[in-house]
Amino acid sequence: MAILGVFALGCAVASWLTRFDSPNLYTADQEVLSMSADTIRIFSVYLVFSCGIWGIRASLNGCAKQPVSAKIAIASAYLVGIPSAALCCFGFGWGLNGLWCGLTAGNTAAVLMLLHNVGRIDWPLEAGKARERSGRAAAARKPEVEKGGDDEVAEGAEEEEEGKALLGGERQSSSGK
Repeated sequence: MAILGVFALGCAVASWLTRFDSPNLYTADQEVLSMSADTIRIFSVYLVFSCGIWGIRASLNGCAKQPVSAKIAIASAYLVGIPSAALCCFGFGWGLNGLWCGLTAGNTAAVLMLLHNVGRIDWPLEAGKARERSGRAAAARKPEVEKGGDDEVAEGAEEEEEGKALLGGERQSSSGK
């Protein structure tokens, strides 16, 4: 998660530093360039919180708490992000900057709720559950031949060779027709 945080911060800083240059790739209109530079400042903050959401949600999902993660995503978007975006954009008259401020508020709410839930996880208990799940998965993948003694291993190898020979014989006979 730390790597994701550093990556997000790097992208935000890069966006911030190029806020006057990157819009020039798309337009030469001075009004649009000015508006883009203002909006990129807010977008940089949005980007940090957006990347944080994915890292923290991965922790919850890894602990089999996907429903909690989904409820937080819905609540932060529909109860905080969209209404505050509409309020800032139209109610306060902030326009495009208001839209991004509202979406950033939704992401901030999501990060805070996710961090609250991750902070309540009993990590030693979750590690034990993961060990148990991985142990059961490994036991389910073991073939029966490996569970027996040397005689069963030899018999299993003979049966496998017979099966390969039989398949090879079927291929020869079907290709000969």
